[in-house]
Amino acid sequence: MRVLALFAAGFCGAVLCNMMGLPYGTVLSGGLLTVAMILFLLRRPWFIRFGLVALGAAIGLIWSWSYVQREVRWTDAYDGRVRTLSMEAAAYSRATAYGTATTVSGSVDGHSFTAVLYGESDLSLKPGDTVHGLVKLQSTDTYWGEESLFYGTRGMDFTLRLYNRHQVQPADSIPVRYWPLYLSHVLQEQLGKLLPEAARGYAVALLSGDRSGLSETFQTQLSQSGTNHIVAVSGMHIGILMGAIMLLLGQYGWKTSVVGLPLIWIFALSVGMTASVVRSAIMFSLLLIACLAHRDNDIPTTVLLALLLIILPNPRAILDVGLQLSFASVTGILLFSSRIYHRFWMWHPIQWLMSQHRIFRKLVQPVCAGVASSIAVIPLTMPLSLLYFDSFSLATPLSGAVIVPLIPACFLLSMVTALVSLLSLPAAIILSYPLQWFLGITMGLTRWVAGLPFAWMTMDNGYALIFMVLLYGIVLVLLLDFAQSIRLWIPVAAIGCSFLGCLLLSSLEYDRARLSVTMLDVGQGQCIYVESKGISAMYDCGGEDQPAARAVSFLHAAGRFRLHALLVSHYDSDHAGGIPELLRSVKVDTIYLPATADDGSMQAQILAAAEESGTQVYFVEQDLTMTFGAAMLSVYAPVFAVSENNGSLSAHWRYGQFDVLMTGDMDADAEQVLLDRQGLSAVEVLVAGHHGAATSTGDTLLEQLTPELVLISVGAENSYGHPASETLERLRQSGASVYRTDQCGNITIRR
Repeated sequence: MRVLALFAAGFCGAVLCNMMGLPYGTVLSGGLLTVAMILFLLRRPWFIRFGLVALGAAIGLIWSWSYVQREVRWTDAYDGRVRTLSMEAAAYSRATAYGTATTVSGSVDGHSFTAVLYGESDLSLKPGDTVHGLVKLQSTDTYWGEESLFYGTRGMDFTLRLYNRHQVQPADSIPVRYWPLYLSHVLQEQLGKLLPEAARGYAVALLSGDRSGLSETFQTQLSQSGTNHIVAVSGMHIGILMGAIMLLLGQYGWKTSVVGLPLIWIFALSVGMTASVVRSAIMFSLLLIACLAHRDNDIPTTVLLALLLIILPNPRAILDVGLQLSFASVTGILLFSSRIYHRFWMWHPIQWLMSQHRIFRKLVQPVCAGVASSIAVIPLTMPLSLLYFDSFSLATPLSGAVIVPLIPACFLLSMVTALVSLLSLPAAIILSYPLQWFLGITMGLTRWVAGLPFAWMTMDNGYALIFMVLLYGIVLVLLLDFAQSIRLWIPVAAIGCSFLGCLLLSSLEYDRARLSVTMLDVGQGQCIYVESKGISAMYDCGGEDQPAARAVSFLHAAGRFRLHALLVSHYDSDHAGGIPELLRSVKVDTIYLPATADDGSMQAQILAAAEESGTQVYFVEQDLTMTFGAAMLSVYAPVFAVSENNGSLSAHWRYGQFDVLMTGDMDADAEQVLLDRQGLSAVEVLVAGHHGAATSTGDTLLEQLTPELVLISVGAENSYGHPASETLERLRQSGASVYRTDQCGNITIRR
């Protein structure tokens, strides 16, 4: 079996290198193939092992190169073209922020393709339906003008934009190949009849991975608590399903294999054959097949062969972040979890607790298993998490102890309740009560863990990065302690001391500054944190990159868990979109809002969140001046009574000869009115208006204020073209130094 593992390791490694664009190509493939053949002829054991890896690498490079030439390059020729096509829906339409999205299949000029079709909100398709209309084709190497790997790693050839003129021909019946999807859809509908909205969204996410029913706030809490994988259907769910089958039919045997194999793949098909589910389905299938063939299951072979089979039809899948994290987690669990579990199991307090009563043994066992698995994944998943998301949940071990043990009950009860509802609605209603209880407890624990200080850390803070490096090193040393000579209290104490030290140093950075201003990198939006001698405020909280989550993690990393003031410039989502979630996540004393009408619903959402969180609301109709720590804060009412950009609330902080001015999205005309009304003179720091748009930060403003530093909050390669070249030229001529979040990330200025 290890022969196959060596070959698969070489194959998968070569595919990864080739898909990442490393400059090897056909020459290296031929060279490795030649080396492999020579080593096989020598017939030495270690030569053979190396030869197997080299042979796998050579074939992997050739296979992935040919896949790109055969399946990917042809799509580039159609990128940006408009065609009239007929497509078959391969899934149910799902709602998006701008309409609907549906997985479809079709052909263009004889080339078959799979794509994601974006349409208006009234486009509702089911598997088997045919839609005919005019579409714009977009290669999955890019996503509406920006480089992206998301859809390509999932086997999609195009993303399609459907124009209004189209025809839909409903299918007479659901084709047999889509029956698992239909079953999943029916079960979700049944849960919708039995559960309240919040619990329904969580149950559906557990069963199918569909998060559309989860609020943005709760999805953030899942990430912060380290339980995001629970609603991303993966190996854990198939493991729970297999556990239930073995509970009914006994341990691995021919009955378990005969029943388990089809059920595993029916479940995988019903949730859309995501990479992590396919990986787990393959692994469990190999395990069951080995049982039927009376062969021992070799775990390294199973893991690597599963990866090979996933990337064989679509080598780009190896670049999928979820797949990489999934395999890193499995590998970490296989390498370290048993050792960690044994250490916890033999710990004296645990042994004493279990000796008190038999019930404690049953309670402690799943807790120890959850904690052991959570710690075991850290060495391999932490680098990937920091690389891709610039963040990591420190609460993962705690979640493994108090949340993960409840998931099997939630998952199985959700499935059984939905299935029973197809036969007897009264019986399903009875089952729904314990289900709601388990779901409520699990969701409540998730909120509690996510709300703990430092549950989620980002690398915006340099001291947080230092702590993460120390944490990684300590955990790695502990896991590699094969002799188990290190007592548990030593690494725990080391982690605690390093954490408190980094927290103290981080806090001192703000405590010793008279006035500190940090512009957070939230993509195309704005969120600015200001502090002076322990008094804190935030100006706006909006953007495309989870602004509330980034604001909360930034505050926690700095040891701040409260905002004294929250100022909102205006109600556009790129400035205010994260405020409702921020109010629910952080204690805010007072929120200051512009006294202007809101054409949308943002003001109503903010007021509802403020009432829910007990935050005082103040509508600024006249200018305010207040003491702000060691500084003074002036809040300028909008110069125009409009709901648009020129109705922005301005903020002016002053400490001695150090002034900071923020004007929201005002244009040059509104800036002129502000200057005339307030008589503003020189400022040291100016936040560019409207993300550096050509109509803002005008010549008059720059001439009168003569700023030394100009900060621009802007998303990388945004579709608006911000900051405008005209604005950058004006800033250059003014002599101001310019700092941008798309180039610098978070920007902090202290006085």
